Amino acid sequence: MDTIEFKKNEGVSNTPSSFANLAFNAANANILVSNHPRLIIETSEEICSAYSKIAFRILVWGNKNSAKTHLALTFPPPVCLIDTEDRAKLIIPKFRMCKDCNAQWVSSDKHPKHPNKICDIKECPQCGSTNVSVKDIRKIKVINSQQAREAARVFIDILNKHYEQTGKVGTIVVDNISKIWDWVQNEYAAKRGKTTEDRLSPRDDYKNINPEHNENFRDVLLNCKHNVILIATSKSEYGDANNIYKITGCKAEGQKHNPFAVDWEIYNSEGEILLKDGKTIGNGEFMSYILKNSLVSGVINPIKFLDYNKLVTLREKLLAECGVSELPKELPKVNETNEIEKK
Repeated sequence: MDTIEFKKNEGVSNTPSSFANLAFNAANANILVSNHPRLIIETSEEICSAYSKIAFRILVWGNKNSAKTHLALTFPPPVCLIDTEDRAKLIIPKFRMCKDCNAQWVSSDKHPKHPNKICDIKECPQCGSTNVSVKDIRKIKVINSQQAREAARVFIDILNKHYEQTGKVGTIVVDNISKIWDWVQNEYAAKRGKTTEDRLSPRDDYKNINPEHNENFRDVLLNCKHNVILIATSKSEYGDANNIYKITGCKAEGQKHNPFAVDWEIYNSEGEILLKDGKTIGNGEFMSYILKNSLVSGVINPIKFLDYNKLVTLREKLLAECGVSELPKELPKVNETNEIEKK
């Protein structure tokens, strides 16, 4: 990484535009500007290499029962859950960890050594130890936006102390942020004597609502050093010119800028089959569609049963495609269908 220092030259204006031109044209000139901060020039490879080490910033959305919370709970512990729905407690007991070899698994996972079996919740599938426990998942049930902001501060403090002791980042999950956005709007309407059904003025009202949601909650989380997963529900979009009631698509419900605030946007969907009586039932194959990532553009094949390990491996694969020469070697690579290759 090159460090360039500048000093004031005669005939050089100190206006921002002139200084920018000076900095751009003086890469090898060893020119110094007194009392000016040192400028650090980073190469694209340095930026990508740093990106491979930073925590994830993810928005995952979809219909109910599409494994959004399940995906979030596969992230590194401690997993701290800001819970608006009180449904996560139904699946938390499935997540286990071994105190001897630190392996983590879900009781419904296929056994890595015995493909015809599923993992036992009482025995580690890696080392066979019975010294297992429920994964370190902590949650705070919140019922309004003020409690959600307080839970965010509590969890960031807990994870920062964990990082100081271990050097490892943890995970914060918001389940779900669509509900918190609704609370912020309803609470603001109530303060003004309006009902929740009253239409809010985007120009007059949202300039006051947005800071409560963005600056005081969402951005506080996204600016911490830990993994952050924002879970949102799916919302139908309307807008057909001939039929205003026709559904034309779907999107993440909640503050419309949430997808732009994260590095990854993921849509989760549960595969379905049609029964003879005309009803549909899920076939249990949860697919994740990467709608956005900060590394490459273009289509990425859907990933079946996406979890933290697969997402890390995918990120390393994308970094390699960007031309980064050295990547961590301890992670398995993905094949052409983005499935983890067996060692």
